[in-house]
Amino acid sequence: MVKVLIWISRILVGGLFIISGLIKANDTVGFSYKLQEYFEVFADKAQFKLDMHSSWLPDFLLDFMVWSFHLMHDIALPMAMFIVIFEIVLGVMTITGTKMVWVANSMLAMILFFTFLTFVSWQFKIVTGCGCFGDAIPLTPFESFIKDLILLVFILILFFYRKSIFSLFEVYGDRMTFGISLLCSTLFVIYTYRHLPVIDFRAYAVGNDLKKEMLRVDPVMKYFYKMKNLKTNEEKTFEEYPMDAATWKYVGMDQKVIKPGIEPKITDFVIYDEEGKDLLQTILNDSTYTFFLVMHDLGELGEFQMEGKVAVDFTPDSDIQDDFVKVNAFAKEAEKQGMHFYGLTASGVDKVGALRHKLQAAYPFYASDGTVLKTIIRSNPGLILLKSGVVLGQWHINDFPDFEDLMEKLNINYAKEL
Repeated sequence: MVKVLIWISRILVGGLFIISGLIKANDTVGFSYKLQEYFEVFADKAQFKLDMHSSWLPDFLLDFMVWSFHLMHDIALPMAMFIVIFEIVLGVMTITGTKMVWVANSMLAMILFFTFLTFVSWQFKIVTGCGCFGDAIPLTPFESFIKDLILLVFILILFFYRKSIFSLFEVYGDRMTFGISLLCSTLFVIYTYRHLPVIDFRAYAVGNDLKKEMLRVDPVMKYFYKMKNLKTNEEKTFEEYPMDAATWKYVGMDQKVIKPGIEPKITDFVIYDEEGKDLLQTILNDSTYTFFLVMHDLGELGEFQMEGKVAVDFTPDSDIQDDFVKVNAFAKEAEKQGMHFYGLTASGVDKVGALRHKLQAAYPFYASDGTVLKTIIRSNPGLILLKSGVVLGQWHINDFPDFEDLMEKLNINYAKEL
């Protein structure tokens, strides 16, 4: 009986760690954004406690916590990469029984940390989603906390019996298990970081109609009327309101959901021009091919020279300088073909002006929300193609397309000028 319980725990815990790790490894950049969200909130709360002297903790410890959360925010991406690789390797080693003393200790430490994290998030409403399974399986902090509690039970079983769990392989096989799982998960994480997620679960995925993703569908309801018989005092429920007012008196109403409604997956996407006009609906209804060069933060592309709080010049990173040679040539060809090409960023107009001047970016730039732009594409910069609100393509800057090849792929008649 105990052996069966241990094997169930190994398969369940190991399989869940592998699945969770692979989903996050598919979008490690997105997972790092979720970690940053946690660290930002924790740092702000600790700073508030420090400023108000409202904590039982000494100020030096609160100050250290603020510094630590800011540091973790800055290294969120390598931290996210390490976590997902570690999670996958632990999952594989749990199923094979490799080094179970070390594995069980590591899993217990991880689950205690994440259980605490999800409990705090649930109780204090720190974040709305935990990010445990990325965008593939959205969980609320409460759902994630319950999931972690259940998982903790099975991990405790493995922890208590860790010395009686033996590997399926010999020493050489254990090394192969560790080495192959580590190598494969690391290569997968590097690939998805340098390109885009292999499977896109976001609302902005290729093939999605953004207009539909923004629609709200109301639930289909059925109403029941509680009535009281004036002669017998009997209460009865009617599907249709009884018209015999001399017999029945209205008491109350119940309702039943026949078909649940659908909340929009996209709620905060906006595109503002320099005058503050929202162009989103105009662009989504435009049947012209429209390219957006999405850059959520121009500060990641180089260094701005500031006068006070205003950017007056820009020094791009060397690779960005090379990238924009391709981008600008692409934009020029697109405009020749009557297509639209826009820059889309959350950075201020002063930074946009400095960047455009330095990189000779002649196309218009529009403004949008930084968090939304991070969600649209996991590349800064990255290219997306829309037509009538449908996402036809997304490209990481490392995979920036050749215009002529893209026209052929889209089956668009394109005559290259000689």
